[in-house]
Amino acid sequence: MAKFRYRMQSILEIKKKLEEQAKNEFAAARAALNEEEDKLEQLKKRKEAYEDEGRTLREWILLRIKKHCFVWMSLLQISSLM
Repeated sequence: MAKFRYRMQSILEIKKKLEEQAKNEFAAARAALNEEEDKLEQLKKRKEAYEDEGRTLREWILLRIKKHCFVWMSLLQISSLM
């Protein structure tokens, strides 16, 4: 009995190779996307840290200003009593 040979076997082989190549390209693109998403997440965390630091510094400055205003107001009251 003769061995069965699919007439378009070579086309099937080419399609399989193209499919495998497409899968590999997709995997590479997905890996690059994951890497960029990780970088974006790190940048978001860094931005949040900077915003927190800025908020903390502004609060500290406001407290210092209020303290100095209180001191000056006290000095003015004392000097007006004299």
